[in-house]
Amino acid sequence: QTGDIVVIFCHYPISSKAARTRHLLGNSDHVLEILQLYGDGIVLAWIAGHDHLGGYAIQNKIHHVTLPAMLESSPNSTAFAQFTFDLNPVSLQIHGFGSVQSRFLALIKE
Repeated sequence: QTGDIVVIFCHYPISSKAARTRHLLGNSDHVLEILQLYGDGIVLAWIAGHDHLGGYAIQNKIHHVTLPAMLESSPNSTAFAQFTFDLNPVSLQIHGFGSVQSRFLALIKE
């Protein structure tokens, strides 16, 4: 109970609601169980790639963002994001460019 807030960046997604199942981390079920036990009000988001189509879901009060691949962008276009973390209120702003959607992710405590 240190008041720390965590944003996890991993190549592989762990939520089948935010990515296609064949693109998930091999032990994603186990990782989701751990996050459900210890991540409540601490883990703000899991940011991933790997599934080129991208996706988004909220699962167990954690934002799961799968960023779309630059490879899937139309010619002469792009796909990237800049992240801004804020402490008041605790949130993560994703500034999307090209085919990446901008998002505002607030910490979910209730």
